[in-house]
Amino acid sequence: MEFGTKFRIVSIGTGCVRPCSIAFGAKQLAMKGNSDDGNGRILDSYFNWYYTSITVSTITALSMITYIQENLGWKIGLGVPAVLMLISAISFVIGSPLYVKVKPSESLLTNFARVVVVATKNRKLSLPDHDSDRYCQGHDSKLMVPTDSLRFLNKACVIRNPETDLNRDAISNPWNLCTIEQVESLKSLLRVIPMWSTGIF
Repeated sequence: MEFGTKFRIVSIGTGCVRPCSIAFGAKQLAMKGNSDDGNGRILDSYFNWYYTSITVSTITALSMITYIQENLGWKIGLGVPAVLMLISAISFVIGSPLYVKVKPSESLLTNFARVVVVATKNRKLSLPDHDSDRYCQGHDSKLMVPTDSLRFLNKACVIRNPETDLNRDAISNPWNLCTIEQVESLKSLLRVIPMWSTGIF
């Protein structure tokens, strides 16, 4: 029981740090105003170095910390990782003024809830033709029409009445109409849930 609790705490800590750190670093490089070509090369190099450093640090930790624990005792063996973690946390906080910090425009969960609510409201609505301009697109959108998977969610981005649904090319009420991007974001989440569920047991 005690081992299981400790294992869960470690997995939560690892799960919070690893996926966030790689995205955080990539966002720093992407927001520095690099050109698309240069930015792609920089990000490729970043990912290569990121995974290389993770591999090297894992090998070092497994060999060095084990050696310290065997020869110098458990107190020092457990103290070294704690001190290193403290140093990394302090370094992260000290560098905070230099980071690019993007404020979220709106909550992702709120967007998901809107898509479900609007799709439910429009459940009796028939979907327009695939090449129709009756789908609501966001500003600077590359998506023209929603994908065919999970089609019942596509009803959330169907413009029923342009005069009431849109206000100067903007959505007048976000709880009555969603953009294609919002719908596709929820679809992407629903697609990966089966993969996540395999790691539960």
